[in-house]
Amino acid sequence: MASFSSARLTHGDSFARVRVSKLVQPSRSHPPTKAPRRDLRTKATYVASQRLKNSPLKEDVPQAPNADEINMPTNAERTMSAAMPTRLQLERGPPSSRQPAGAGGGELHWLEDVPFSLGMPARDIQVWTPPEYTTLVAQGHRFPVVYCQDGQNLMDESTSWLKQDWGLGAIATACIETGAIRPPIFVLVDNVPAVGGLFNLRHLEYSNSPVGQAYIDWMCDTLRPHVNSRFATLVGPLDTFAMGSSLGGLASFLAVHRR
Repeated sequence: MASFSSARLTHGDSFARVRVSKLVQPSRSHPPTKAPRRDLRTKATYVASQRLKNSPLKEDVPQAPNADEINMPTNAERTMSAAMPTRLQLERGPPSSRQPAGAGGGELHWLEDVPFSLGMPARDIQVWTPPEYTTLVAQGHRFPVVYCQDGQNLMDESTSWLKQDWGLGAIATACIETGAIRPPIFVLVDNVPAVGGLFNLRHLEYSNSPVGQAYIDWMCDTLRPHVNSRFATLVGPLDTFAMGSSLGGLASFLAVHRR
């Protein structure tokens, strides 16, 4: 007695039905057994392996990273980090000689005595005050505060990753002069891109993770009171902001959302 079974194989976007014939001899002592069905995961793995096996470009197919490679910087990132000066590596000099063009009409102040959480690497932090800050403070003015991630990229091209800063202070100065915004205070928090070339701490501190939460807690519970005690700030929630781009934007969103 001849019986037929069929299987459906996938190749690309087309389907081919293959008919396989087998001669089955009925026997009471050896009843025919039903082949186990593959689950969807097994089918998908089989099809993917066949595509990779038959692909002329299989050597170019990217492989999934090992667990040990997660959060590890690439060779390009290591090279960039090694070539990227930080403010700790630069000559500081007096305040009047280190006001970059990106600061516009405002003034940058170094915070030298900022406390850091246990295990948190120290980093440079600057505070930008708007034009006529001293005069306005004498008149009783206080200012909203914006906490900025990736601070080394925002006003100083010599410390920016791409050698071109945002010009944040210059833009803010123009907006203040036209009355478009209230004069703010910017707190520029540098990131730590790599630690010993082993892992990218920026990716961890700006992520939705326990390390990221520790960074947010430090920014809100340690850095913010430190800034408020030294500058004429408005301390209410409607006058306290966070900003950043890319992962810095994620860290800023999480800080505002959670705190």
